[in-house]
Amino acid sequence: MTSLLLFFNTDELLGDEWLASAIGIAITYVVFIMGVPALIFQTFIPDALRNMYNERVGGRWPYFFIGQIFLILFLFIESNRWVHNHGATSSEDLAMNLFYLTLFVIAIILFSGIVYLHKKFKSSQNIEQQLSKKIVDDALKYYRQHQNLNKKDLEDLGILAKELPAGRKKNIFLEECERLTEYLLDQPPKERDDKLIGVILDEVVCLSVTYDSGRINNENMRKALDILILSYSKIRRNGDARGNAMSSYLNTTIGNCMKEIG
Repeated sequence: MTSLLLFFNTDELLGDEWLASAIGIAITYVVFIMGVPALIFQTFIPDALRNMYNERVGGRWPYFFIGQIFLILFLFIESNRWVHNHGATSSEDLAMNLFYLTLFVIAIILFSGIVYLHKKFKSSQNIEQQLSKKIVDDALKYYRQHQNLNKKDLEDLGILAKELPAGRKKNIFLEECERLTEYLLDQPPKERDDKLIGVILDEVVCLSVTYDSGRINNENMRKALDILILSYSKIRRNGDARGNAMSSYLNTTIGNCMKEIG
C-alpha cells in the first residue's frame, strides 16, 4: 500500500531528489553503453579494420549520442522546479502527465541503449563480413556511375586481403571479391576493363592467400583458385567477341597467380 501511494504521489516522484537520481542514472547508463563497445573495438579489432569500419559503417553513432543528449537535457529541464511549478503545471492532471512523460523518456533511454549495445556487440562479431560486403557494394556502385573503381575501394580491399585471418572470415571476403570480379567479367567485351580485373585478381585475390605463408588455409586457397578459374573460363568464352583473342594481360596474370598459389 505504501509503495502504491508513493507511486501515485507525483510531488515525490518528480521531486528534486528523484529527478536528480534519474538524471544521474541516465548519464551513467549512456556513458556505459557508449564506452563498452568502444573498449571492445579498441582492444580486439585491429587498427586498420577499426578505422575502416568507423569510416564506412560506424558513422551513425553520433546521431544516437545526440539523441541521448537531448533526452537527458529534457530530464534536466524537467528537474527545474521553476519549470515544473510554473503556471498551470501545478495542476494534478498536468503533473501526472509530466510524470508519465518523464517515465517515457527514461524508458526510451533504456530501450534505445539496449538496442544500441546489442547492435554494437553483434557488429563486433562479424565486422569483417560487414566490411567486405560494404566495400564491394561501394565499389560496384562507383563502377556503375564511372565505369571504373574508386582507388580507395581497391586500397581497402588490399588491406582486408592482408589483415583478415585465414579461415571462414577470409573465405567470406573472397566470396565478395568473386562477386565483384564476376560483375566486371560480365560486362560487354568491348567495355570490359581487363587491366582492372587483373589488378583485383593479383593484388587482392592472390594476395589474400599468399601474403603470409604462416596463415595459409587450404579452403581459402581453393576459393582463390576457383575465382581464377572462373575468370579464365569467362574470358575464354568471351574471346570470340574480341576477334578470337583472349586478353594476354589477364591470361598472364591468372597464370602467374595460379603458380604463386600452387
